[in-house]
Amino acid sequence: MKPTVECIILAAGNGVRFKRDKMAILIDGKKPYDIIFSEADKTNLFTCITTVGPDGHVQGGNTRRESIIAGMSTLSSAIASYTMVIDAARFLVSRDDIALLVSEAIANDVDACAFARKVTNSIVINSDLTYSSTNRADYFETHTPHIFKTEVLRYILKHTEETNYVDEFSAAVDLPSIKTMTVMGNWRTALKLTYPEDLAIMESLYHAQDLHHS
Repeated sequence: MKPTVECIILAAGNGVRFKRDKMAILIDGKKPYDIIFSEADKTNLFTCITTVGPDGHVQGGNTRRESIIAGMSTLSSAIASYTMVIDAARFLVSRDDIALLVSEAIANDVDACAFARKVTNSIVINSDLTYSSTNRADYFETHTPHIFKTEVLRYILKHTEETNYVDEFSAAVDLPSIKTMTVMGNWRTALKLTYPEDLAIMESLYHAQDLHHS
């Protein structure tokens, strides 16, 4: 039986670091979550796609966890094999990127899968105002899209403390019972609309690479 996959697009962030509502900006007349929704939809991989945010299919919560739970409540996740989570702030992610992550997760039968890139800058750790360094060769940064077996995502949301982790994939890698893997990302997957200066870079690349497929 072919696995069923559903998708949650998170567009409920408060944009504190961006200093305004980043989901209200327009790229060629489209908001970031509209761009991601279109890319996800055109993969023809998802039985359902829902957007979580003020203008989405469902309102977001006060935290990332609450927003994902709200998104899952609108899906038929009781029967879905996998659930993908995408941050709308990564509006450069393409349909090919999304399809790659889905195919790798299913082919390798893992519980959780995310894009990753090797850290290129030096890493300095600040603990009690004392700095120390670590070997960057051992470190990767992971980022959405993430994809989970649906029952695993439900378990993570229920049994892990959100204050201990940046996101749900970070929680998954620390749980020994959960089989995780990463797929090498690229400049599209790695870029996120976080600070005001990110907008000019991402908008330029969006136009240069024609990521808004016809």
